[in-house]
Amino acid sequence: MTAETLARRRGFTLLELLLAMSITAIIITLIFGTFRMGIRAWERGERDIDRQQRLRIVLELLNQQIGAHTHAGNWVKEDAPAAFDGRRDRLSFVSRMALHPGRQRGVLYIQYTIISSNDAAGMSLQVLEVPAAMTDAPLDVEADDPAMERRTLLSGMHDIAFDYLPAPDTEGEAEWLDHWDALEQNGRPLAVRIRVKSHPDDHAPVTLIVPLRGREKP
Repeated sequence: MTAETLARRRGFTLLELLLAMSITAIIITLIFGTFRMGIRAWERGERDIDRQQRLRIVLELLNQQIGAHTHAGNWVKEDAPAAFDGRRDRLSFVSRMALHPGRQRGVLYIQYTIISSNDAAGMSLQVLEVPAAMTDAPLDVEADDPAMERRTLLSGMHDIAFDYLPAPDTEGEAEWLDHWDALEQNGRPLAVRIRVKSHPDDHAPVTLIVPLRGREKP
C-alpha cells in the first residue's frame, strides 16, 4: 500500500472539503430562502386578512349611515332643498347617524371623498361629518374649520367608486349612473353602490348596494 493511499484513507483532500462546504452552503441558502419566502407570505396573508376585515367593517358602517339618509328642509341649494349629491369619487348627503362616537345625535352633513394617489399608496376613502346647524350646503370641503376635519376610513385600495341607481324607465330598465344631482333627478336614487377593489389581482371588487327605498321628492 503506498503512502498516497494511506493519506487518502486518513482524511479528505482540500478539494473534497471545498466541495462539501459549497454544497452545504447551497443547501443552507435554499433552506433559509424558502423560510424567508414563507415568512413574507404569512405576513402578506395577515395584512390581507386585516385589510379585508377592516373593509367589511367600514362597508357595514357606510351601509348604516347611508341607510339613515334623511331630507333636511333647511338645507338650500339654488332655492331648492338638496340633501343628496353624488359623483363617482364623492358622495354628499345628510344623515341621522354619525360614525364619529362624539356625534351621535341630530342631523349631520356627511361627505365621502375618494382620494387618488399617483404613488404606491393607492386610493383612500375619507369621511367628513359636520352637524347640519354648523354649515350650509353646498359645503366648502377645503375649509380650515377643525369641525370639518376629515378622517380616513380606507387606505391603500386599488380602486373605489360610487354608482347610483335611477328609477326604471317606461320599459322597466335602469342603468347605474356615475353621478347624481338631486335637483336634476328630482330626488334621491333608488340605491347607492360602492365598489372597492383592494388589490389589482383581485378578480372582482367587493360590492355594497344600499337601497334608499325609492325616490323622495325634496
